[in-house]
Amino acid sequence: MNGERKSVAVTIYGNQYNLVSDESYESLTTVAMLVESTMKEIESKMHNTTNQTTLAVLTSIKFAHALRSLQSETETTLTIQESLVKQIEQAVNIIDSLV
Repeated sequence: MNGERKSVAVTIYGNQYNLVSDESYESLTTVAMLVESTMKEIESKMHNTTNQTTLAVLTSIKFAHALRSLQSETETTLTIQESLVKQIEQAVNIIDSLV
């Protein structure tokens, strides 16, 4: 993010959207391509034709699930990190007491 808000036109699944953001053009177009490719991936797995609204909702659910998984992994990593910091502090205290 560079702090300067600008409008970027992206096309997702044949529809154009004007996004206003402080993200870079490259970042927004990459995200738009990810959304479109995920919609196409979901559509290819459906046995019947699905409307765009359903595809958008299923895509949102997929992204929300991925986000929640990353949040959970982050929480686990932070817990492990805190434990390791405590163990290092204890080891340093033991070494200090021996010196």
